[in-house]
Amino acid sequence: MSNRPTSTAHPTGPAYQRDRAGLLGADRIAAREAVARVYRLRDNPRMDLATVHVRQLQVAEWSVFRQIRLRALADAPHAFGSTLAEARQRGERDWRALLLRRAQFLAAAADTAVGTVGVTGDGGELHLISMWVAPEARGTGVADLLLHAVLDHATVRGGDRIRLEVVEGNIAAERLYFRHGFRRTGVRGTVGGGDVRPEFEMVLDL
Repeated sequence: MSNRPTSTAHPTGPAYQRDRAGLLGADRIAAREAVARVYRLRDNPRMDLATVHVRQLQVAEWSVFRQIRLRALADAPHAFGSTLAEARQRGERDWRALLLRRAQFLAAAADTAVGTVGVTGDGGELHLISMWVAPEARGTGVADLLLHAVLDHATVRGGDRIRLEVVEGNIAAERLYFRHGFRRTGVRGTVGGGDVRPEFEMVLDL
C-alpha cells in the first residue's frame, strides 16, 4: 500500500517545508505521508474523503461482499489466507455464512467500492482481518476510515482488545496500525494455509 505521491510536481506545501527544516523519525515520516495524501487527493478528486462512506455489509449484500473480495484477491493474492480460485467456487450460501460470522465493512466513494475490512469476535478480544484498499485509493486515508469503523464496532460490542497479523516486511500496513495505537506483541508465526511467509501479531488495548 504505497504512500508515494502520484504527481511528478515537486511539493512545496507547509508539510514539505517543515520536513526541509529538519524533522526526524516519526515526525518526518508523518510529514511526508501528509504531502503524499494531499497530492493523491488532488490528482484523484473521486478519492476526496468527504465523498467516502464506510458501512457494515448486511447478509443480504453477500454479492457486494463477493465482488470486492474477488477484487482484493485478484489485486493482492499474497495478502489473504484464501485464493481467488477458492473464492470463485463459493456459492451464495457460503458468502452469507461468512457475513454471519463476521462484521464486514465497506468503504465506497459514490457507488464505487474502494476498500473493505472484517472483524470477528463479539466482546473481549476481537480479530481484525482482510484489510484491503483499492490501488486508486491507497494513501488517501481510506484505510484510516476503515480502521475507525473497526474501533467503533469494538467499542459498541464491548471489546477490550483488537488483534491482527501483519506479514513481515509490509511496512505500510504496520505504520497504519502503529499510528492508531497498535503495538507488536512479540508473537510470530506464518501466514498458514500452505503459505510459509512470516507474520507478526499486533494488538490494541481499548
